[in-house]
Amino acid sequence: MTNKWLKVALMATAIATGTSINIDAESVLYVPQDDRPVSLQYTVDTAREAGMTVLTPPQNLISGKTYQGQADQIMAWVEQNAGRADVMVLSTDTLIYGGLVDSRKHNIPLSTLESRLKRIEGLKARHKNVRIYGFGTVMRSPRASGGGTEPAYYAEYGPTIFQIAALQDKLDSGSLTQEETQN
Repeated sequence: MTNKWLKVALMATAIATGTSINIDAESVLYVPQDDRPVSLQYTVDTAREAGMTVLTPPQNLISGKTYQGQADQIMAWVEQNAGRADVMVLSTDTLIYGGLVDSRKHNIPLSTLESRLKRIEGLKARHKNVRIYGFGTVMRSPRASGGGTEPAYYAEYGPTIFQIAALQDKLDSGSLTQEETQN
């Protein structure tokens, strides 16, 4: 595939997902939400095929299936390498919690989370000429707990939380039935 078509594919993906990124960037500093191939390797490979230089944190700091990401160390890496990039694409789940799963099940003090957020906000002040794109996930509410990716309490309370959220959605959209209002 030619660089032209890869750039078209990246642009189409950005449009389809409601995001935008300057595809003319030569170097991208990318912080993924974890080390799954779809989050890390596929994204890096696609950008490199489009002719971009991609900078990523050391793999051992990025959240994995059996270990937590190192939010503070990754942020230190970002701060050290930000000047080498035209664009930064940053997972806020990683920079605040350590990773996607880490954001779901943590006991991090609010003061630490707020401090990490302030460090992210400070990047723009120190790197005015670098475009910064942050992305995060909306907390899911699955029907059941499984795979070790949910907080411990979810095994007991998860289905009830899911049911309440589903009923609230129906109420908000005006599709709640009379029977559902009585249960």
